[in-house]
Amino acid sequence: MNLNSTSVFALRIDGDNLSPATFPMERLTEYMAIFAKLIGADNQPVFKEVSKGSACVDITVPALWETRTEQSLLRAANDPSYRNHKYINQLEEHLLKDGYKSAELLNARKQLIFLVTPQAAKITHSVWQEGEIDGEIIGIQRGIDDTMHIKIRDGTGLVSNVVCKDLALALEIAQQHLCRGTVRLLVDGKWNRTTKGWKADTKQCEVTGYESLHDAPLTQIMSELRQIPGNGWQKIGNIEQAWRELRGISV
Repeated sequence: MNLNSTSVFALRIDGDNLSPATFPMERLTEYMAIFAKLIGADNQPVFKEVSKGSACVDITVPALWETRTEQSLLRAANDPSYRNHKYINQLEEHLLKDGYKSAELLNARKQLIFLVTPQAAKITHSVWQEGEIDGEIIGIQRGIDDTMHIKIRDGTGLVSNVVCKDLALALEIAQQHLCRGTVRLLVDGKWNRTTKGWKADTKQCEVTGYESLHDAPLTQIMSELRQIPGNGWQKIGNIEQAWRELRGISV
């Protein structure tokens, strides 16, 4: 065996209209990092490319370690007690947040080792009410029933899919806010309380409008608050730390 030869393992991520050209770079690097950890540093993974097939992250290992790498991936996928199984769980969480369908682990012969699917949180309660979702519009697609489906990612990385039956409204949102910073969607419909928090129902929560939000850095907003006469924020030393404590956000 040529000691310099390599074998290619792949993580194929499947999502609506997903391709190397549309994959957000920040999220792509996170998937790459998880995949490399899943393969294991001892197998010397090296990034090769992102190829087509939705979006396929290709990583090489020395051909000498091909069999060992495949066995390690199989064990990680099927043995919850194995040290690398946690990275399978991380892939599931990322797929769920991004709204992607699945991720395939492929061996050097392009054969399926394991299919990773997003694990949806269990719904414990549902209510019908108006609400708001703040985040970045990352996708808008027309459905087979002529409704528009809007995908928005909030500040925690959680992706929600909501319906917009007003074509003109959906097109306006697309033109002004698609991948252009933070916006507030006004929605009305079914909200599900799950083991991971509240989330708008994909099929039964409808967009009724939107609001453009001030997208300035937090430090700038806090500085502006201090300038308002009689504002209590003027008496607080570390205003950002105080804000985080009030919001229950860890530093």
